[in-house]
Amino acid sequence: MNTCAKTIRTGLFVLFLLLGLTACNGAEPTSTAVVEVQETEPAAPTAEPTETPAPTSTPTPGPTDTPTPVPTDTPTPTPEPAVTVLVTDEESGAAVGGATVELSSSALGASFSQTTDAGGQAVFLALPEGNYIASVSAEGYATFRQSMGRLTGMVELTYQLKAMIAATVTADSTVLRSGPGSVYANLGTAEAGDVFEVIGQNDDASWLVVAFTGGSGMTEAWIAGDDVDVSGSLEKVAVAEVPPTPAPVATLPPVPTATVTPDATPDFITLYYVSNPNDILGTFPVRPFDGNAMYDNMVRMQLSLNTMAGALPGARAGDAAACASYVAAYNSILNSGIFYEEVPADWEEIDFAYVLSFIYSLDRTRPAYLSCVNSGQVDQFNHDLAYQTINQTLGLLNPTIAEAGGRLGR
Repeated sequence: MNTCAKTIRTGLFVLFLLLGLTACNGAEPTSTAVVEVQETEPAAPTAEPTETPAPTSTPTPGPTDTPTPVPTDTPTPTPEPAVTVLVTDEESGAAVGGATVELSSSALGASFSQTTDAGGQAVFLALPEGNYIASVSAEGYATFRQSMGRLTGMVELTYQLKAMIAATVTADSTVLRSGPGSVYANLGTAEAGDVFEVIGQNDDASWLVVAFTGGSGMTEAWIAGDDVDVSGSLEKVAVAEVPPTPAPVATLPPVPTATVTPDATPDFITLYYVSNPNDILGTFPVRPFDGNAMYDNMVRMQLSLNTMAGALPGARAGDAAACASYVAAYNSILNSGIFYEEVPADWEEIDFAYVLSFIYSLDRTRPAYLSCVNSGQVDQFNHDLAYQTINQTLGLLNPTIAEAGGRLGR
């Protein structure tokens, strides 16, 4: 039975009950309030609860082992050479500001310059590795020079400057030479009033060594003590080593000539420069062995090499006469080249030394020769190369000449 029918029946029952009571009491009927019964929608059935599924546990991943990287050795970079120079006054110890510090390397063909600050310090960074010479100069002080050897890292140096001893030319003019005497090469001239820094002297102070700017670089020259007035005491000036007396420029012996029969054709040999194999050194005659002729050629070479050595300081300073002397001596060696065949066994070592001296000296003194020919002056690098080569050649040639002369009774 539905809810709507039950509600209607209940209303009718209540109505009949009220009517019956009224009749029994005999009372007049009164108006009766009718109670309106509203139909209501049945309540929605309550849904049965459903089971909520229990959450499932998700496994938490454990930490994984991260491999520790193995450290690798990082090579330590090689530091570039760096130099810190402190310049002070020798007597007071005070810093010398405004001094010029120059580091030069003839092997590298490089020069680096710095000016000291108020604290007397100059710093050179990132220098090419090599051998250097330091030069320090300041107004009123003697120029300081010192070989630094090979620079490979950080270097700190202190240089103490001495008060300059000056030489003022009093003669109308005087000659600057490569040694203490008129036999030495002429490096240039000085006029009255010219001032030079005195850096050395001979044992009786009759000749002084002065710093001399000749051509493109600083060099040293000797000046007669009678031609200058010196300010300062020479007692503080060291006695300088006197250069070897140059061999006098003598008339070289004539180039030996061989008697050639009309039907004979002399053999020749063509040689090339070792330093430049594409450049011909010369074409030279090859003749039958002649010990006396070989000896004369070696003596000629010896004289020419000594002449070249004596001319080098002047050629370095740009002196035209010195360059001409160097070139003439070089050509004397070149033009007298003769080689020998059928050399006896006991002369083979002498012949080898002769040939080696000839080729080696011409090859390595050629850059200075070309500098003189092309520019009238030899730079420091080629000056040093030629000087070293001449000394090395004479070191081999001199005893060879003595050996050959002993065998020939000369």
